[in-house]
Amino acid sequence: MSELAAGLKEILNQAVDAHNRLMTVYRDAAAGEGATSSAGGEAPPPSLAILDAAADMNSAYTKLGKLILRLDPDALN
Repeated sequence: MSELAAGLKEILNQAVDAHNRLMTVYRDAAAGEGATSSAGGEAPPPSLAILDAAADMNSAYTKLGKLILRLDPDALN
């Protein structure tokens, strides 16, 4: 694997990890959506901005993966 493809693959792995952490935050927020806060009110619903960010990250790492495969077809194996 070329040095460039290896570097891009590392960035791809970081993006995937960040996406997974973001989705964990979203799931945790959604799980607490029906819970009440310590002040006795309803907990706010999870922000749709979290889903928008996750979609943007998904698009970015998909494009990055395609670029890596063009540089080295075996890089992601």
